[in-house]
Amino acid sequence: MSGCGNCPEKVFRPAGTKEPSAWWLYAVARGAFVAMVIWTLLGRLGGAADADEATTNALVGRRVVVVEAAPVGVDDRIVRQAQVGDVLLVGAVRPGWVYSATDRGWIRARAVRLPQDAVALLRARVDGGAEGLLYVALGAALAETGDHEAALEVFRIAERAGVSEPVLWLRRGVSRLKLRRFGAAVGDFSKVIENGTEQLAAEALNDRSVAFAGLGRFRDALRDAEKAVSLQPENPVFLNTRGVAHRGLGQLDAAAADFDRALEIYPRYAKALANRGTIAARRGRWAAAAGFLEAAWQIDPRDPFILNELAWLLATCPSDVVRSGDRAVELAEAACELTGRRNGNYLDTLAAALAEAGRFAAAVRTAREAMGKAGPAVRAEIRERLKLYEAKKPFRQPTVVRSTR
Repeated sequence: MSGCGNCPEKVFRPAGTKEPSAWWLYAVARGAFVAMVIWTLLGRLGGAADADEATTNALVGRRVVVVEAAPVGVDDRIVRQAQVGDVLLVGAVRPGWVYSATDRGWIRARAVRLPQDAVALLRARVDGGAEGLLYVALGAALAETGDHEAALEVFRIAERAGVSEPVLWLRRGVSRLKLRRFGAAVGDFSKVIENGTEQLAAEALNDRSVAFAGLGRFRDALRDAEKAVSLQPENPVFLNTRGVAHRGLGQLDAAAADFDRALEIYPRYAKALANRGTIAARRGRWAAAAGFLEAAWQIDPRDPFILNELAWLLATCPSDVVRSGDRAVELAEAACELTGRRNGNYLDTLAAALAEAGRFAAAVRTAREAMGKAGPAVRAEIRERLKLYEAKKPFRQPTVVRSTR
């Protein structure tokens, strides 16, 4: 382990490691290879031998919450100071260390916890008496468990305790975003961009891009994503967000390039894999789409977006080889459950899956439920699919996955 004078906390390289390297054979993935081929490649994506052990660790690909302020860095260089309540995407693990894929640096493992464990630890601290900012950290941890309503209540407690900080607006905006309250989320992120540090502003630009995409304002989404990437060009999350904006504008080559670059930086980034699958599907490369989406699901089987995209493909793909109605129902039901049946797109997918499985009465009921929760553009599409289900016919995609998803 390299030294740093009298400051051991600034030593960021676990014994025998380098910054994890990666290589990505997209010349193969761009072909119509089946899921098994892509998943086999994915198992090798750690690239260098020094990352093999790390990429097999159960934490890799997961999000963790910082519970103890600590530096993130590489060798003797501090990348940034992580604060309690920050959320990191785990790219690799070594004994005593966790590698943050978004920061491209190592942090002591004792400083982070999985979300549920972080909630328990932070709640105990809050119950013992704490300053308002600790409530913000607890809210961030609750949000990572998917309990955004509880997170918002904790943020309200923080406000009543006198907290009026960009980090509060950022975390609250994320929960509002996840609850599809896009306008309110945009307001929170805008305040952070105007008043926060460069790090917080970069995160807020990225998140506001996601909110604009949710509103169908893809040009605004691309503008914000471009700014976020300019601040952190190697951040795979920001690259993925820019790819989503490009996809929403129909710029598939640019979108694919962003998803590919995100995966070069972080090969086990499940959302980027899933998004790469949507590009393959929109080009009619069904086997490749299934491969990307199955690989994403293997990494993160409880991500609602990934569950939904895979279910949609399995329910509506024109290829008999890819389609699987029963499995599509299972995946779509999980996506709806995880989001409290609030997402009209996900309910639409469940309706399509039920129809593919021959459960037309349930498909009709679910499609009607979806219409009440979807945006205007998607609502018109659901209405057309509902006519098919009423006629006891499943829906089939002609050539593309919808850009509204």
